[in-house]
Amino acid sequence: MVTRFCGWSWLAVAVTLSRAAPGQQAAAPVLSPVCEWGNCVPTCEGGCPAGSVCGVSGSCVEIVSPQVIAQHVAEVEEERADETRSNARRQRARYSTRISVGAGIGGVTLVGGDGKAGVFVAELGLRKQLTTQFGLRAQMTGALGLRYETDESGNSRRLTLYEVEGSVSPYFGPFGRFYVGPAVLVGYRWYSDAFVEWFAPTTKIQDQILREGGFRLGILAGNEEQFDISALFTSSFGKDTPQRGFVTLAYEFR
Repeated sequence: MVTRFCGWSWLAVAVTLSRAAPGQQAAAPVLSPVCEWGNCVPTCEGGCPAGSVCGVSGSCVEIVSPQVIAQHVAEVEEERADETRSNARRQRARYSTRISVGAGIGGVTLVGGDGKAGVFVAELGLRKQLTTQFGLRAQMTGALGLRYETDESGNSRRLTLYEVEGSVSPYFGPFGRFYVGPAVLVGYRWYSDAFVEWFAPTTKIQDQILREGGFRLGILAGNEEQFDISALFTSSFGKDTPQRGFVTLAYEFR
């Protein structure tokens, strides 16, 4: 017999469990009332089904076997192991060297800052996370600039320029998924004959060596940060080198 006592703030339950002798029918459990705040209430009327016992609250409580508990513990441990492995994969992916391909649009100023042209950009890049809050990004970029103008006689001309650049951007972050850092760009620009004729018909415009500095900022998107959405803004180190602004979307392979 197991007996629990209660007074004004205690419960008293007396449950007698009896085992039948072999070949005999098991006796019905002896159910005693529960004293709850001075009132006696019946417990588990009608008895409890197999696999449960009468609890102190007066209702049947399911018995949880050790096998069920062990299975639940094993499932929880497996979930934790899966999460640990997933975090480890994300960390390895973050610190691995990534190669990216991307495209974007932007704008540049023309020779001496006179006029502007829209630019289409294609890039091949590399990104390496060196520490938790610092990394290095490098790109090789090809750009095609277009501008349509109408002269005083109503003639329409297409102005075309071409660029090949290399840029390096040490960055701070990612802070969450955001990063920012300085950028240095070196490149080469040449113009189409149509542009030369339109811009300075009596002067040969020389091809330009580009030397620019600025900053790059971006956001890493995707489950494994495989998408890099970035913006590059640079200005010239020389009076005839243009300013630019590019926005690109790149996909990173690792």
